[in-house]
Amino acid sequence: MSTEEMRATHGPSAEQTAEELASALAEQRLRVEALSGSDLIDDAGVGTILGEIDIAHEELRVAEEALRAQQRRLDDLLAERSDPRAWRRGLIGTLPVAALVTDLSGQVLEVNAAAWALFGCRRDEILGRPLRDLVADSHHAQLERALDSVTSDSAMSAVRLVLRTRGQGERPVELVAGSDTPDAPGALITWVATDGVGGDPADTDHPAAGLRAAEAFAEMCRLPLQAGADTREVLARAALLVEKALPHSDGVSITLGPPAEPEAQATDNALAQAVDGAQLQAGEGPCLSAYTTGQLMVCQDLREDPRWQRLAPLAVPVGVAAVLGCPIRTDKHSLGVLNIYSREPDVFDDRDRYVADLLVQAVLAVVQETRDRQELTDLSRQLRSALESRAVIDQAKGILMSRGRHGPDAAFAQLVAASRRSNVKVRDIAQLVVDDASRRQDPQAPVADGSGAAIDR
Repeated sequence: MSTEEMRATHGPSAEQTAEELASALAEQRLRVEALSGSDLIDDAGVGTILGEIDIAHEELRVAEEALRAQQRRLDDLLAERSDPRAWRRGLIGTLPVAALVTDLSGQVLEVNAAAWALFGCRRDEILGRPLRDLVADSHHAQLERALDSVTSDSAMSAVRLVLRTRGQGERPVELVAGSDTPDAPGALITWVATDGVGGDPADTDHPAAGLRAAEAFAEMCRLPLQAGADTREVLARAALLVEKALPHSDGVSITLGPPAEPEAQATDNALAQAVDGAQLQAGEGPCLSAYTTGQLMVCQDLREDPRWQRLAPLAVPVGVAAVLGCPIRTDKHSLGVLNIYSREPDVFDDRDRYVADLLVQAVLAVVQETRDRQELTDLSRQLRSALESRAVIDQAKGILMSRGRHGPDAAFAQLVAASRRSNVKVRDIAQLVVDDASRRQDPQAPVADGSGAAIDR
């Protein structure tokens, strides 16, 4: 179940139901008290109201049990998301490049679909095996050196290995490995193949392009662990990794939400920040178009592109010439945009566009992982607060009952009445009762309801 489904189905709705039922119960109690002092009282009317109270009691009990059940479920989900192995497995599954996760000894813990194709094996044939079993005997030494390198200082390490593949025999592949802090609980190593991320041995101008891109993907997998649940910090780190992966990039920015009213935004330098501002000032630009259309926007030279004529006079003096506007989107919605800027015109080739598209998918996966954990944390906090509020209300009811004149329902009705008089939430009134009782030695002293009035005893 997603965080949004959990929130919509069981979270605040359960809390709201409990609050509404509690208030309804108090309303019925007040009606009974009003009837008991009226000359118009009749047995049928009292019986109906008491029946409604009994129903409300049971519904309230069920609602509170639902709250506690959802709190337990959320605690379990948070524990899973806090486990580096669990969220890493989910994250690499969304990566569009061949990647796998091992522990520090090299045992395979997770592998994505692109890696299955690379090895020519099913997932269950790879999981749980030592990586050395998948590597040719002649390259075991290189693998051991790579493992030693990444586990000794949590550095990135590139290694060229010959893999044992089904149907293709032995296949040379360059892998980039990046580890968590070696002494961190559950530390892992992420391995990303450079094949398929823009690497071309015949490219004499940028021979390490694939390596740089693979390093960026391996680093992306560590972002949620390094940056915690802060979306802005994750975006800032991701922007730096995108620029590192693209040799023609001179500036990168990432925006979540509409560019004109972003939910979160990060840039890696002043150039990217300036061009972002120029597009907003002009009300047009490749990045704004990418967000609204959901299509990749390529501008090779702002000075000559007729699509954004208002932008050119503002952006060209800043020093930008070429722009890639890459929409960050799910199947249904645009969530943001990745903006890549270059000072030189006509530099973004097909490889840059392909790698940028892959990086967008990685950024989306990391952002969704970060947001899900934050939303789970927030939802758990809200439910815990609701349960704590109920505990405080029960304490306040007990205090009023100890003064000798109230049963539990009547005591709660008194809290509701004080809440209405003072326009203060019932839980806050209850806290005042508890605090006042703890301060006063005389338990019969009147208790303030938050507006100077006293709760009737």
